[in-house]
Amino acid sequence: MKKAQQVKRRERAMAWLRRLLVVIILGLLTVLLLPWSGLRWVGGHGHHRVWNEVANLKNAIKQYEYDYQELPLPMTSKGMDYCRMESDEWLMAILMGRANGEKLNPRGSRYYEGIDSREGVNGLLWSGAEPNERVRLVDAWGRMYQIVIDADGDGYAMLPDGTRVEGGVAVYSLGEDGVFDAKRDPVSW
Repeated sequence: MKKAQQVKRRERAMAWLRRLLVVIILGLLTVLLLPWSGLRWVGGHGHHRVWNEVANLKNAIKQYEYDYQELPLPMTSKGMDYCRMESDEWLMAILMGRANGEKLNPRGSRYYEGIDSREGVNGLLWSGAEPNERVRLVDAWGRMYQIVIDADGDGYAMLPDGTRVEGGVAVYSLGEDGVFDAKRDPVSW
């Protein structure tokens, strides 16, 4: 009887060792094959954060449109089919309710809440001193986000590659290489 219990214990221990060995092998294969899988990691969770910021920025612009019944467009874009802009000081001041003297956000409503940039990437990049402090929104590679807004009201925005995006607003990052590629880079559509 005692010998049978010892055999069962040994068998259970061996089963656990086999399972542990399988988990270790799978972990090693994952670590070895990840570089060739096509997945990219940028600064830890930087790439995921860029996808979130693309969506957040588009939502902020759409919320502005809902409140004011128009999109935040510079005067120079009136009469054009679409307007391309960046997440620069002008747009961010409007979306963050900091547009002093601007007629585009007279209520000073705050549509965008962001996280401050660390080391010049992935967040709000501040410059200047109060009360003229300026802010830009940059991605994981330190570039401003790209925005295309429908200027003629037909409900479509035109991308750099000629693709028409429905919804009136398209936001994207140029990615690691700085060249637009809708299949690879973080996009809002």
